[in-house]
Parts: sequence; C-alpha cells; structure tokens
Amino acid sequence: YNQLEYFGVRGGTGLTFSELTHHHLKTLIIETGGLSGQALRGIAHAELPALEHLDIWIGREDYGASVTLEDLQPFYTGNHLPNLKYLALRNSDMQDEIAEFMADAPVIERLDVLDMSMGTLTDQGAIALLSSTRIKSLKKLDISHNYCSQAILKQFDTLSASGVEVDTSEQLWDEFERDGWRFTAVGE
Repeated sequence: YNQLEYFGVRGGTGLTFSELTHHHLKTLIIETGGLSGQALRGIAHAELPALEHLDIWIGREDYGASVTLEDLQPFYTGNHLPNLKYLALRNSDMQDEIAEFMADAPVIERLDVLDMSMGTLTDQGAIALLSSTRIKSLKKLDISHNYCSQAILKQFDTLSASGVEVDTSEQLWDEFERDGWRFTAVGE
C-alpha cells in the first residue's frame, strides 16, 4: 500500500507500529480506549514525511493505556513530522498533564489545529493552555467534552477574540462537581 494516504484504526489491543516508513500517508487516526506506550513510541519514531493529520486517542489506564509524557516527547517538537498541521492528543485520562506539557511545545507554531477533546481536562490544564503564547498561532483549539468550569471557559473568549476558533462545547464540569469522577469519552 505504498500510495495509501489515509489510515485509521479503532481499537488498541495488541496494536504496534514497528519500523513504520511511509512516504505518502497524510492522515493517521488511532482510536482507542487504551493506547500502549509501545504503540505511541512506534508512531513517534515512524518516518511519515507527508503526514498532515495525526489523531491519537490515548484512553485510560484501566483499559490498557500506558502512555507517558516521555512517550509524547517527540511530538513536542514535531521534527519527525515536517508537514503536520492537525495534532489530536485526546480521549486521555491524563489530559491536564498533556496540556501542561504541550502548552509551549514548538510544534504548535506550525499547527493549524490542536485537539485536546474527549478527555479529563480540568481548569488546571486549561490554565496552562491559556498561559501559552504559542497557542495564539493556532487556527483552532478543541477542548470540547472535558471538565472545565464556566469561569475558565470565559477566559477563552480572549483567545477567540484574537482569531483562534476555540471549541469548548460539552463540558462535564457539573457532573464532576456532583460526583467527583472524571472519565474519557471512550473507554472500552
């Protein structure tokens, strides 16, 4: 499949990417309720020079997610993905940590879209994103379906006024306040 431009997979059990090289792939979507660190490291070390759209659903530890911030390090600079315009690191139960880690990542300056949706992002991670000067270079920031308070969401109006489209829809703050639990959008 050396001319393949789009590849998507749903489910992460046993998923691996070893020594992946593909010169035409433009879109890679990995939808899981629990992505292993090994699979993410395989993507991080893949040679995908044409890749423009990378969508990774990390998931929850209790469904097999073992991704660490160290595993995300190659995505911080994005040097191995020179044409990347859309980066989704979503559906994660460590969304605050990812937001804090990625808030000032150099890769953001060349992205059009950063998607942090479907996870457990709270005000803590949202504040890190709001404090970032690099976020202002995006065309769109998606933090929908998370756990941010209305007070923090209002602060994103300033970012929207600067020209960044911000999706803050479907916040589950009220459920978190009531029950004290946070869940990713997709588990099993």
